[in-house]
Amino acid sequence: MKYRIVHTTAYQYSAPVSLCRNQVMLTPRESAAVSCQSHRLTIRPHPGQTSRRTDAFGNSVHVFSLEENHSQLSITATSRLTISERTLP
Repeated sequence: MKYRIVHTTAYQYSAPVSLCRNQVMLTPRESAAVSCQSHRLTIRPHPGQTSRRTDAFGNSVHVFSLEENHSQLSITATSRLTISERTLP
């Protein structure tokens, strides 16, 4: 079975924010039954600094910061997955 998953988180601030640091865990984990064909993370406004790491549990963690005034923040994760049938014992 093939899936296209789109997740958006949006923030609207009551006053402009000059600095924010964030980390998101929106990348699907692969397994014997789950294969990720593509994954894209779109952040608006575009962050000045970004990095990616893997946590102790194998999750992909994206870290980013915005160092300019902004009153909105939008994070959209778009993934294409294939889920295979699992054979039950």
